[in-house]
Amino acid sequence: KGLSVATYSVVLALQLVIIVLTQSRGPMVGLIAGTLLFGMLLSLRLSRRLWVVSLLFAAVAGSILLMANVRDVPFSHLLQPLRELPYVNRLTTILDTEGRTAQVRILTWDSAFELALSGKPLGINGEKIPGEDQLHRWRPLVGYGPETIFNALSRVYPPQLAHIEGYNRQADRSHNETIDIFLTKGLLGVLAFYFLISSLFCCLLRWLGLVPHRAALKLLLILMLSGGVSGVLMAFLLDGSGTRLTFTAFGFPLGLVGGILAYLLASRLAWRAGCQVPERLILVGFFSALVAHFVETHFVFSFSATHLYFWVLAASAVAVGKNGLIGVPGVRQGRIVDGASQTDLDLGADDAAQTFHTTRAANERWGFSILSGIVLVILAFDF
Repeated sequence: KGLSVATYSVVLALQLVIIVLTQSRGPMVGLIAGTLLFGMLLSLRLSRRLWVVSLLFAAVAGSILLMANVRDVPFSHLLQPLRELPYVNRLTTILDTEGRTAQVRILTWDSAFELALSGKPLGINGEKIPGEDQLHRWRPLVGYGPETIFNALSRVYPPQLAHIEGYNRQADRSHNETIDIFLTKGLLGVLAFYFLISSLFCCLLRWLGLVPHRAALKLLLILMLSGGVSGVLMAFLLDGSGTRLTFTAFGFPLGLVGGILAYLLASRLAWRAGCQVPERLILVGFFSALVAHFVETHFVFSFSATHLYFWVLAASAVAVGKNGLIGVPGVRQGRIVDGASQTDLDLGADDAAQTFHTTRAANERWGFSILSGIVLVILAFDF
């Protein structure tokens, strides 16, 4: 056990050092978001005083980060020494729109929305190869397909980008997960992505005991949606023009995370008597890591390893969460039972557990069979 703790401590230290030395804003912001969320959830388990302290710390840290990024607010000049600190100064340029990397991102995002909403087909009219895209009317709905951003964005390549990165450079990622999905998989892909993310977050909060009944679930969904819409509106206000969609794919995911934080505050205040506090640190870690990953991918470009991390995290979280339901007070056959006593749950527990495991095994066999069939069809079609 001691060797395992030492090994994981060394790995954690190396990861933190690497994140700091690379000075990449995406991992830094994701690390901050995940760490603050982990502290908040952990304090729920320990005491009310720690919960209040964690809220105050998160509020102060968020305020300092926001003020360090906005120059035109009172007392902003007091944070100028913070903006000049090595390594830390990267976190003070998140809202910068004039820097080189910021200009590259903004031009790429504008080009992506222009391509998706223009309605003009790719290809050359009248030519056989490359012919005109016959499915261009469906592209906003279904996208251009995986790994097509490099070719698709060539049609709307902004000339200003050549002066910043060079004439021979072309983006194959947009540094924003939502825009990448919108270009490659269309609006349907974006809806599927956010349905998956929202489902993961809701399930993990439920397994942590923070969504004890349907009213809580409805409140969580409402706050997440309201936070996302508020993020979009805030993106329009910060942009100033009121017509561009440039920052909407940045505002919606951050607003969604803000809705989750608002729910955690509301659940602690309204349901502290009837809501179980987190008892399983591993699920707290999974939830915090998934939120950190979700935030990070909207500041950086994603590739195969990034997606692999996400699916491994998601699969591990679901496996732990589902297997942990049997034997937890207030849960019968994988569903929360309001007001159930321990005595009632103990009656027929063996039969209930056997029935649940049998049904789950059958459902898993069907699920694996269908997924395997889909994989084989895709492989046959590609090769």
